Amino acid sequence: MNILKIKSIAAITAVIAAFISVPVQAEQVGNLHIGYVYQVHNEDSFDIHLPERPNDCGSSLYRVRDASPVILERKFAIAMAALLSDKRIRFNETDTCDGNRMLVSWIRILRN
Repeated sequence: MNILKIKSIAAITAVIAAFISVPVQAEQVGNLHIGYVYQVHNEDSFDIHLPERPNDCGSSLYRVRDASPVILERKFAIAMAALLSDKRIRFNETDTCDGNRMLVSWIRILRN
């Protein structure tokens, strides 16, 4: 009886793990101008405003987040370079909202 319970628990755990590890559908978005960059009070993120691209979260705000301060600083530098030089950006939406902000996994600057 105990072996049967253990196998049942293992099967249920495997099913739950499969649902948790389903990859998030992400969309590559590009050729957009940044309206402004906002440094959030959190140290692990910043926001960019893309007036040309409303998101599914209810705004035109996108949150760039990273656990690594070095990588976040690099992403912030890319966003600021695009803003200051009037270049366009491309990024990857994660289809995950943080309030009314769509989370972004990566960002790159494009030539006009």
